[in-house]
Amino acid sequence: MNRDRLILAGGAVVVVIAISAVAMRWHAANNANFPHGTWWICQNPSCKAEFSMSSRELGQWHAAHYGDPLPCPKCGQTNVIRAEKCQNCGTVYPAGGTVACPHCGRPPE
Repeated sequence: MNRDRLILAGGAVVVVIAISAVAMRWHAANNANFPHGTWWICQNPSCKAEFSMSSRELGQWHAAHYGDPLPCPKCGQTNVIRAEKCQNCGTVYPAGGTVACPHCGRPPE
């Protein structure tokens, strides 16, 4: 009886350690500040690409290219700016300076 309890307790400890190890290695792609990732707009007049990156992707890019500006994935130029995507109508617009979507006028959720 005592041996069975010892084996059960040992198995429980192994399971808890395994779950803890997985939880420490796993990181969400986004965070509380940017739950839907980050949005960007290319300022090149002939491109105007709109693209998103998860917080993880953005962090990995900055870690690999420390101090370099983020390039546009479409044209490769580095004149991109942060943007917001309206959760109501889907319009992507430059971040900052507005408290509501310039297209539908609704505030961000």
